[in-house]
Amino acid sequence: MHTEDEAKKKWCPHIHQVAGDPPEGQTFDLDDLSALNCIGSACMAWRWAEPEPEFKVEVTPHWYPYEGEDRPVKEPATKGRYHPVVPVRWEPHTDDDEVPAKMCGWIETDQSVARRADEQLEQLQKKNPRHGYCGLSGAPS
Repeated sequence: MHTEDEAKKKWCPHIHQVAGDPPEGQTFDLDDLSALNCIGSACMAWRWAEPEPEFKVEVTPHWYPYEGEDRPVKEPATKGRYHPVVPVRWEPHTDDDEVPAKMCGWIETDQSVARRADEQLEQLQKKNPRHGYCGLSGAPS
């Protein structure tokens, strides 16, 4: 049993090289046999040894409270407002019926929060790779 990345470094005995000229525009390099390696889950014979894990990633937006002159009037941060601590693409989080005045400040955009969540999920998946095997070769014992 291997992780998919490990399997992709192994030679696949089920790949057949057809004799003759390669298709137009393609060449075969016999010095580079990596084309004969396993293709992992892209192969119909690949079987996962365990179910896909369900990672839970919770990411909350970063925010920075207003201080003195950095309170925006109507100019959103995306139009280039600069503050030495707050990233340019953050948005103003102003007081309204739902947000108490003490919670007003600059807040990270939804896109930035989603990007951080994706990065954390990718790190979790790298730390906990799934294992699988070639179904044509039989399940490992």
